[in-house]
Amino acid sequence: KNVWSLRGMVTAMHLRPNLGGGDEYEQMLAEAEASADVPVTAACACSKEAWTPACEEEAYFANMGPYGRTDASAVAAAQTWFNRGLAWHYNFGHDEALRCFKKAVTLDNGCSLAHAFIAYALGPNYNDTDVDDEAWDAATAAAEEAARHASTPLEAGFAAAVQRRCAARSHEDRGFSLSLGELSAAFPDDADVACALADSLMMLAPWQLWEERSVGVAREARGVLETALGAAPKHPGLLHLYVHLMELSPEVSAAAPHLTNLEEAVPDGGHLIHMPSHIYALLGQWQRAIEVNERACVADAAYVRANGVDDFYGFYRLHNRHMAVYAAMMCGRVHDAVEHAAAMVRPGCAQSRCGLTLGQKIYHLVEPFLAVPWHVMVRFGLWDEIMATNVYPEVALAPEDPEPKDVFRNCAAIAYYARGVASAARRDTTGARAEQVTFRAAAARVPPEQCLFNVSCRDMLSIAEAVLEGEAAFAEGSFDVAFESLRVAVQRCDDLPYDEPWGWMHP
Repeated sequence: KNVWSLRGMVTAMHLRPNLGGGDEYEQMLAEAEASADVPVTAACACSKEAWTPACEEEAYFANMGPYGRTDASAVAAAQTWFNRGLAWHYNFGHDEALRCFKKAVTLDNGCSLAHAFIAYALGPNYNDTDVDDEAWDAATAAAEEAARHASTPLEAGFAAAVQRRCAARSHEDRGFSLSLGELSAAFPDDADVACALADSLMMLAPWQLWEERSVGVAREARGVLETALGAAPKHPGLLHLYVHLMELSPEVSAAAPHLTNLEEAVPDGGHLIHMPSHIYALLGQWQRAIEVNERACVADAAYVRANGVDDFYGFYRLHNRHMAVYAAMMCGRVHDAVEHAAAMVRPGCAQSRCGLTLGQKIYHLVEPFLAVPWHVMVRFGLWDEIMATNVYPEVALAPEDPEPKDVFRNCAAIAYYARGVASAARRDTTGARAEQVTFRAAAARVPPEQCLFNVSCRDMLSIAEAVLEGEAAFAEGSFDVAFESLRVAVQRCDDLPYDEPWGWMHP
């Protein structure tokens, strides 16, 4: 018995009512079901309108919505590709954005804004500030091309701002935001300039906004975003950044009126469809959080068919599932939690071979996701399933790869934690203590630099350590020790840095 598939528990999910939508829609869902990121539920809504390119270019694989500029290029095909790139840029699909912008400059090498956005997309972003020298060099070259081809004050100003960022090679340098502030003052009605300005401000303290040292920057960014949204309420980039800004704020609910527009801004932009769940989760709207993440999973199936899973956008697809699992755990929806957790460990959702082919950075990011099914099983008391499940996930490794124990270090530690809790719950105190010893040895092997987004894996394992000690002590009747250990676990959980979902997934 191997419950990494957990298929027996989720069969009922496929019996949910179909929303309908015609033969083409049904075919799309069937293809999504057969593609990498499966299973998807037929209840997931997605765009049903056929995408009509604005030029005679080949039909594009995704409907990226109506938003776009009209002044980037006089060549219709280049303008279309630029707008596709812009939508992907705002969807944080930077690899695809770069492909689109590069296509635009092959069609019109004089498209200054396409060159500038190549430089922009190659640089740091809110979720990934780590940019290597090769990327900075390429960004610098693109920014120089943007400046060389600039034919309007706006193009010249944007190119100069990007050049300034490339020269500094740091997301924390204020020069980029100062340049964009001047450009925004000159072009106050340009929503893309306002979006870039807000982004540059938020990049001064990514994921640490509204703290004492950054509250001034956060307020400045809020003013920029709210003013721009007043004039452009459906702008995908403004909406995306506003959620990231306000989820960390004392006024989370201020973002709520914008969530419908964000869900609808880019029909096949899975990450943008997912983003409202950051607010829904904080407001306790768990069912809505599940729904938008299921829609995001379907929307991103087209991306997988076109580009595979081995790029950074794959993390956002895992993030969709992760958020759906978290919401389902919080509202007690066992079948939803099990279904999405099972999908996370399928080869088409996690990167190939756990990202081993893409280097240590990718591996460190992917591997912690594979531990999510263990959290689900603990949350819902699936003790028999825990004890029957392989410690190591069934991700196919190549002969040249390390042994599973050297690949799945964090995942193995969480597995032994879960086995210890299951043993304690079944009053097998000897077994619980044995699993605790194995857990501690496994946890000590987890690299200190490994994180799940913003949270250190070792910090999460310190919570697991305290929970397991508490459960084992409780089973032994040592109630004072048990309750003190669980209080320590609560405090450690509260002390985690902000992340969504929260680093420790249990209610």
